[in-house]
Amino acid sequence: MASPMMSPLTTPMTDEVWLLQNKLNPFPVRGQLRWSGVELSLTMTQATASDALGWVARRLDLETDVLKQRLGAGAEVDAFRFAAGSFEVSWPKSMAGAAMQVESSGSTWLISMDYPSGGAILQTLNLMSGRKKGKLWKAAFAPN
Repeated sequence: MASPMMSPLTTPMTDEVWLLQNKLNPFPVRGQLRWSGVELSLTMTQATASDALGWVARRLDLETDVLKQRLGAGAEVDAFRFAAGSFEVSWPKSMAGAAMQVESSGSTWLISMDYPSGGAILQTLNLMSGRKKGKLWKAAFAPN
């Protein structure tokens, strides 16, 4: 269940996160999640150029090669940029607090707070660190 973003924290926050295509077949794409106090954005940087960008390119209505070239050349590309009050944040229970879902104007983005890796031990460690980061972000967007 999504909770409306009502009175978010005004302190700026930035974290490295991973966009997920979906919960079952994630194809994680690295990005910088930023909250400025008035705007939430997720920006892909040069470090993202080696990720599996096909699904993100389609969502952004770009050719995959064009997106890879832009990122490889050092350009930053926004996956999204939403003004305060124009989006809702939820925390899917199936992701155990380590991922958030952002919805705005019919667009939904699933964001893992830590790299979603395979293997039971590594996944458990990532889930724990993702939950720690997730708690900070959840507090930032908690309704009053």
